[in-house]
Amino acid sequence: SVYWSSGRWNGFGEAFAQLNRDSVLDMVFAGRCVAIGLACLASLVVFVLAQRFFPPGVALVVAGFCVFDPNLSAHGRLVTTDIGATLSFLLLSVALLNWFATPSWRTLILLGSVAGLACLFKHSGLLLVVCGFACIVWVTVRSQWTVSQSTCAAFVFLLVVSLVIWLGYAGETVDPLSGRFFPL
Repeated sequence: SVYWSSGRWNGFGEAFAQLNRDSVLDMVFAGRCVAIGLACLASLVVFVLAQRFFPPGVALVVAGFCVFDPNLSAHGRLVTTDIGATLSFLLLSVALLNWFATPSWRTLILLGSVAGLACLFKHSGLLLVVCGFACIVWVTVRSQWTVSQSTCAAFVFLLVVSLVIWLGYAGETVDPLSGRFFPL
């Protein structure tokens, strides 16, 4: 873009703020409210996960450490993808625990949905898709699933991940002739 080539890294944001002077503070406030809500939800997931493995008193201490963590406090109010990625990575760990405990089609769809969500928040979430795929293969090979069931499970996982990403982008597709996006 023009801003990047001229060395103005925040040029696009500055131009956007200048063009939307009346509503830019409302947009930033709304974005911060979402980030704070995601940070609170991440703390709740940590508490529920701690309750699953530890006594209630210990789970409260773990939740306290999470709530007062400087990283969560610092990033929890910023409009970035960090808190959303943290939440989706936590949810993916819960989904993987459920998949390891009881490998079923329901837990597989949950795992694929959360992996797709991780990809929506941060592009590094794609690494989690690879890890999830490897976990699916490992669990199905160790269990009584047949080769066709394992192949079907891997396909369903990738299909659910792709569907969640596609829905996250509001169902946009690319016109192969022009290369332009258009909604369905």
